[in-house]
Amino acid sequence: MMENSNKQPVSTNDHMVEKHQESGAGLSRREFSRLGAPVLLTLASRPVFGGNCLSNMMSGNLSDPDRGECGPGWSPGGWKAPGGSEPDWSKTPFEYGSYASNNTYTKQNGSQQACGANKQNEWECYTGGTTLAQALGYHGLAVPGGLSGVANQTLRQILFENTGGSTGNFAGHFVAGLLNASHSGITYILTPQQLVDIYNDPSLIPEPYTGDFGGFMDSTWI
Repeated sequence: MMENSNKQPVSTNDHMVEKHQESGAGLSRREFSRLGAPVLLTLASRPVFGGNCLSNMMSGNLSDPDRGECGPGWSPGGWKAPGGSEPDWSKTPFEYGSYASNNTYTKQNGSQQACGANKQNEWECYTGGTTLAQALGYHGLAVPGGLSGVANQTLRQILFENTGGSTGNFAGHFVAGLLNASHSGITYILTPQQLVDIYNDPSLIPEPYTGDFGGFMDSTWI
């Protein structure tokens, strides 16, 4: 079930299969560092963000027992999967979409492809799904200006058509971060607000990834 910014139901995610969460949630910082995320161990000269694990790790007070511990999220490639295994869309407030066996779509070579009964791995065979504007609205956030061109696209479409920085806006990275921050089983390093803040102002990204949104995001997932 998804809710809008007024917390009203928007759509039901009936087709998703619930799976037991086996992600990196709750990993210690030492375990997380072995996954290749050195940025999490970097102590900046000032606390940049206002909440969650990142600001506590950046505070310099490593003796604080309440600082919290984060685990890595899933990459854009991982979130492309329709569901049924981790990362599990049903553990977010958002909907991947509903499978439509009677759909047809045009492949990159221009040929027409019918969906049928066995194309659940083809994103073009899904209809509906949460848009970026709806997903951010759920958290009471506006779409960053740099992503206005994809605001009304579904999260699914953005993950497939705006992978990484190929379009110059890192929309796929942003969507993966938003899904990680909204997943009930992941204690992700960023809150949705922090994600928007660093996208709007890359100077807030802690060293060693200052000014590089894509590089920073890559360090926060498996």
